[in-house]
Formats: sequence, structure tokens, C-alpha cells
Amino acid sequence: MRLMPKSLTALAVTAAAIFSSPVLAQSTWTFATFAENAANAGTVGNSWASTSGTTKLTVSAYSTTGASSAIQAANLANYGSGSGFGVRNSAEIAAAGGVVGNVTSPQHSMDNYTHTDFLALNFTNTSTAAAVSVVMTQLATGWHNTSTTTGLSCGGSQLNCVDSDISLLRWTGAGGPTITGGSIASLLTAGWSLVNNYADMVDDANRNTGATNAQSSSWWLISAYNSAWGTGTNTTNLSNGDDFVKVLSSITATPSIGTPEPGSLALAGLALFGVFAARRKTLSK
Repeated sequence: MRLMPKSLTALAVTAAAIFSSPVLAQSTWTFATFAENAANAGTVGNSWASTSGTTKLTVSAYSTTGASSAIQAANLANYGSGSGFGVRNSAEIAAAGGVVGNVTSPQHSMDNYTHTDFLALNFTNTSTAAAVSVVMTQLATGWHNTSTTTGLSCGGSQLNCVDSDISLLRWTGAGGPTITGGSIASLLTAGWSLVNNYADMVDDANRNTGATNAQSSSWWLISAYNSAWGTGTNTTNLSNGDDFVKVLSSITATPSIGTPEPGSLALAGLALFGVFAARRKTLSK
């Protein structure tokens, strides 16, 4: 039996569809389990990291504490299971007598009280340090301030305010980003793009981000909400008020073209069988 061109074309199209289907490797990053980089531990500009398979995630902290709200490195603090990462910026450290560990609640969380704090997440290959592009599919906050004072609302000078709004951005520029020295506005023109804003995050509960495979990136920012990042599609209940939150975890998916899984191989076999069976039936008529 000899396969005709039409049969070969059908076989090629079917096999291509199966073998080129994206394989999404999903990872859950629980920040409470991350280890601090020993070289910069306990300082402003420190970082924490963890690995999942062949991917390493490094997290650092920043805040708009510089002149004219310029972005500066901050201290990233890990408050363990149920809480996660908080940010102690240079203004809060100075107010605490210059001692990082003296910054107390709620200022030691990631907040937008006076200054906007945020986390930078960088995904790399554990062996080569090459960029690994991922989709940030879900986020969870581990703690947010729930203290209230009658008659005072978010947005004023009141620290004790119930609110937990965050913003998510991804890097779309070439190469790696420069984060310090600029402002929120300059970051947005230099290659950062808002994915969306999320109001009223619930403690320890994953929130879908709505990010798609087309929005994959090796660099992401998780920020206490600031309208300067952009409007996004989620606009209800957002406030530039005193969002004091800690970030507990994230879930990512890594789009890749890889070796088909057993199920894909089975489908490929069925496709081949179908082509041959159809051809044999045609020849037997």
C-alpha cells in the first residue's frame, strides 16, 4: 500500500497539531518557605529565593521612598506560614531609629501608606540563569490589616483601615529591567505593563489574575495598589488608601513546547491508525 499526497498531508497536519500543543508546567510558590540570600540578609536590597524543578524564583522589594517618589530598594521580610512577604522601606526604617527589625505592624507589610511598596519576582533557569517565561495565574495574600476606627475611611492619614488592594505588572521590555531610580510613570514607559488590579484580597485565598499565555514574562511586580500603575479592567472597590498586605504565594504556569506526555502519544497513535485505516478502506473499494 502506498500513501497518496492527500493522506500524507493529513498525517502531517494531525501530527503537527498534537506534537506542537503547549505543555503547561504549573508551579506553586509558597513564599513562607523561601530562603534569604546570605550575602545581603537583613539589609535594604536583600532578596529571597526558592527553586521548583529547573526554575528559580528570586524576590526582592522596592518602594517609592526617593526624592519625587523615585523608586529605591527596600527590605524584604518573611513573616512565615500564613503571612508571607512584607516590605520595610527606608522611610519606615528611619522612623524606627534606623533598625530594620524595629519596623512594626502594620508598616512592615507591603503597603501604600505615604509610599508604594512592591515586590519584584524574577524567574530564571537554576543551571544557566537564563530567563524563564511564566504566566502568573494566581496570587494569594497571607495577611491584611483588619483594624478599623469608627468615622475614618481609607485614603486619609488613618493607618488602621480595612483594605487589601494590589496591582500586578509584567515586564514586556527587552533584556532585563532597571527598577531603581525611576518613578512609577517611568517604569510604565520603560517596559512594564499592568496586568490588572485586584480589590479586597482575602487572606490565604488564591485569586485568579486573568493573565493568559500571551502575557508570559520572566519578570513580574506585585504592588500595593496604586492607580498610577493604570486602570485595568477591575475597577470596583479599589482605593489608594492604606492597603497593608503581606503576599503569601503565587501560582504560575510555564508555557513550553516539550516532549508529548503519554496521553499525547496515544492520540498520535490513534491519528496514524485513522489515516492508514481510511486509506486501506479506500483502496479496498
